[in-house]
Amino acid sequence: LLRDSNMVQVRATYKQRTWASAKSFLYGLYGYPVSFPQNIVPAMLLSFYEFCPAYMDGVDSNNNTFVEKYKLMASTEYREMVDTVSQRVGLVLETADVEMAWAMCRYEIAEYPDVLEHVSPWCALFSEDDLKILEFADDLMFYWKDGYGFDINWKMTQPLMAEMHQKFSQLKSGDPISTLQSYLYFGHSE
Repeated sequence: LLRDSNMVQVRATYKQRTWASAKSFLYGLYGYPVSFPQNIVPAMLLSFYEFCPAYMDGVDSNNNTFVEKYKLMASTEYREMVDTVSQRVGLVLETADVEMAWAMCRYEIAEYPDVLEHVSPWCALFSEDDLKILEFADDLMFYWKDGYGFDINWKMTQPLMAEMHQKFSQLKSGDPISTLQSYLYFGHSE
């Protein structure tokens, strides 16, 4: 399906990093630069959350979205994790400090995925149990903010799903209107 770059339609959102990801993906796939029209995709199709007032007001700007994460952060287990990390560091750390160290740990793992070759000093602050608690806190946040926690999170994707269904139906039927074999969409969430 992806052998001929002329048989692929590429769509990317307006963010430079998304555009760069699409270009890099295509270069890695074909071994040469592939050009495609910029801003071909309506922003509402791939960045639907930016255009949905029900999402922006009811989820993204709503503190209740994070209530489950806040409950976890107020738990004994979470507070003990923060205290244990503080003891390991030798300083009194606040929750925000531990979350920042956790973010740095994740970024370093993304940059240097071979953890046997590169030991992140940020990740060294955490035990396996600490990491499980921090990952679960992130899971709670993303479930409610971006996942199935609120119906609007999946309902606002309907135009994208409808277009995908249309493209699959055209491909399956051999519709001569659609001579392309592949459709690649590159989007961003934040």
